[in-house]
Amino acid sequence: MSPATPFTAQLAVFAAELTAKFAAPLHFNPEDQLKAPMLALLSGAAAALGLTVDVLTEVQDRERAGRPDIGVVAQSLLAGYVELKAPGKGADPARFKAQDRAQWEKFRDLPNLLYTDGNQWALYRGGERVGRLVRLAGDVTKDGAAAV
Repeated sequence: MSPATPFTAQLAVFAAELTAKFAAPLHFNPEDQLKAPMLALLSGAAAALGLTVDVLTEVQDRERAGRPDIGVVAQSLLAGYVELKAPGKGADPARFKAQDRAQWEKFRDLPNLLYTDGNQWALYRGGERVGRLVRLAGDVTKDGAAAV
């Protein structure tokens, strides 16, 4: 792991929260478990950078008849979206199937679209990945903070 930064510390908290959630002996929607920890991670990362953001769930995009999981608002302007996938699905739309693939086709042109399943992270602009796909060292559903 690289030297600890405020962001890596917050990412470790994110991973630990997910591990605790996935340890519950219940049946649940895996993707949905990422929402609350992701909202906290985004707000915390913004604060570490000295920014103030609002993070809102199920943001309606009327042009595409869809609702990305999270919208990030900075200075009263929509700055980008986050689309969550169940852990294990990844963040590479080329590997998506069926419903996830159709959803990607709707959302692909959104500016600043972050796809993540908690383990993999990728930023897309206009349907093109910006930079590389980032993978955590471990699994956020099992490894806690050590996943980072």
